Amino acid sequence: RRDEQDYLGVRNRRFRIAKNLLRGRAQWVMAAELVETHRVVARTVAIIEPRWIVSAVPRLLKYSYAEPVWSKKQGRAVCYRATGLFGLRIIERETVGYSSVDSNLSRRLMISEGLIAGHVKSRLPFISHNQAKFSEASDIEAKLRRVDLVASPDQMVGWFEHRIPENIVDMRSLENWWKKATETVKSELFLTLDDLKINSEQSLDTTHFPAHVSLGHLTVPANYHYAPGRDRDGITAQVPIAALMQLTPESLEWTVPGAVEEKVEAMIRGLPKSIRRHLVPIPDFVAEILPIIEGQQESLSAAVSRCVTKKSGIVIDPDVWTSQSLDSRLKIRIEVLDDQGLVMDSDRDLLALQGRLALEADATTVSELTQIHTDWPSHLILEEEIYSDAGGIGMKQYERFVLSDGQVFLSKLFDPKEAQLKHREAVAQLLVERSTDLFRFLEAKEQVYQHALVSVCQQNGDSSLFKRLLVQACCQDIGKILSENYFLVAKCNVRERLVDQTLKIARSLESAASRARRLRSTLARKIPATWLVPIGSMRAHLEGLIKDILKDTPPDRMIQLDRYVEAIEIRLEKLQSRLLLDAQWQKEVEQLEDQLKCFWTTFPEDWEKQDPVLVDLRWQIEEFRVLCFAQMLKSREKVSFKRILNALRDYRRL
Repeated sequence: RRDEQDYLGVRNRRFRIAKNLLRGRAQWVMAAELVETHRVVARTVAIIEPRWIVSAVPRLLKYSYAEPVWSKKQGRAVCYRATGLFGLRIIERETVGYSSVDSNLSRRLMISEGLIAGHVKSRLPFISHNQAKFSEASDIEAKLRRVDLVASPDQMVGWFEHRIPENIVDMRSLENWWKKATETVKSELFLTLDDLKINSEQSLDTTHFPAHVSLGHLTVPANYHYAPGRDRDGITAQVPIAALMQLTPESLEWTVPGAVEEKVEAMIRGLPKSIRRHLVPIPDFVAEILPIIEGQQESLSAAVSRCVTKKSGIVIDPDVWTSQSLDSRLKIRIEVLDDQGLVMDSDRDLLALQGRLALEADATTVSELTQIHTDWPSHLILEEEIYSDAGGIGMKQYERFVLSDGQVFLSKLFDPKEAQLKHREAVAQLLVERSTDLFRFLEAKEQVYQHALVSVCQQNGDSSLFKRLLVQACCQDIGKILSENYFLVAKCNVRERLVDQTLKIARSLESAASRARRLRSTLARKIPATWLVPIGSMRAHLEGLIKDILKDTPPDRMIQLDRYVEAIEIRLEKLQSRLLLDAQWQKEVEQLEDQLKCFWTTFPEDWEKQDPVLVDLRWQIEEFRVLCFAQMLKSREKVSFKRILNALRDYRRL
């Protein structure tokens, strides 16, 4: 049927039927005769089904076959068959078996797609065994990064054809033959690695490419991929989300033993020519230092730097390694898995990966926050670290106190830095709870404390944070308290010093707030054009000091805050008489801060999360400002431009 009443007949002849001759719309009809007037009209018409034709006149039908493929569901090769009668297509794209059409191709498809590729549902033992061997051979090629070691699937077709009878063309016939075959014949279908070798004398040693890779104290599964140009090329380590924050960039510099030599050689070749010329021939130098650097606890770049310096006499700047653009496959790719084993994210940049998944990693706290603590539990001693197993991976846990919604709980954390920060905050809160009577006394009797609270506490919860900072100012290393005895000693120290230390800090904060208000007013006045730069730096410096005192100032530095603000006042007073000196000193300060910002990207915020060495250098720069702009105030410690600059350079080398 073509149109409403138009039909296409055999031998491509078109005809019509009269209206209302048939009830309904018929797709197929049969006519007793065709009458040709000004058009061809069919008479004596009946509705038929096309399959009736197939059963009625099978000898007149013509068949065509197309697109032979392997069917995993049917376990045989199938194709599409079209059935025609005198040029008229009766059945289109009927799926039928292909063995009766071309048994040789059907047999080849069974071997290549079924037995080799594994697209079968059969439980014959040699199939699963051979799949494991194919997978093992593929892993070997990926580990050794060669594609000329084992035969390809197409090359193995002949191996199976030689062992399977010619009349076996599908899985049903194969299973029937297997039931009757002897054990000797069956054993011939089990592949070995030697069968897959292209060169039988070629060694396939992958001892130095283990299934697990060590990243610091973690040992995690490793996958190998040979896919040049793709993201997954190289070594991929699978890390549970709970262990992500325990990784460090230094631990990722190392790789599996079999890839260390290639990576070290690439690092050496990336050095400047002035250094590289002392190390030729490079392959010999790498072979010489490998036994020395293997097994070292330091980072790979530090170990290589030490060997290069010893050979060439040239000290290697750590920036040389960070600026190198090594082939990405030489860097371990981290694949982060959730609790169900699904991939959450992946990257070769560990810090970027940790930044993206920080919230998810924090949510992997093991224990529920149930019991509230207001004092250190009797006889409780917290271990430095606890080893646990998660998905077969040994990880470190840290049992520590945490502060949540103003209440202290005992929990277990995976991130060591996060555990240290939360524990310090929670222990400070416990000490605040044990000093409630002293804080009540200060709030009731000491007006300077009340003024300081008003000055620095701008949001809800700031008063609690202020009290915790005051406690930390009275007792150093609160975060290292892990036992009841140490807590009791800390409590005695806090209660002994709290009132006196709080009053000193409160006076400093109140005075600093008062000076800051006057300074803002003075700095906002009209100034000469030559003062624009120094006045702008003073404004930025003042805002950096007092913008958020509680979050940006360590407890031991709050007592010095008034002196730092006073130094800005003195700088402003003396600006007119030493404009050139001011510019020179400001340039030195900016140079030091720029060096510091290379390691402290959020400067001056998030001091708690930074290395204590960097935090100390940040406040040494503040003391250097006092030394330069307000010498009469005197610096708290010995500082100089050269001393701080050398300390920053030493930190970079570390």
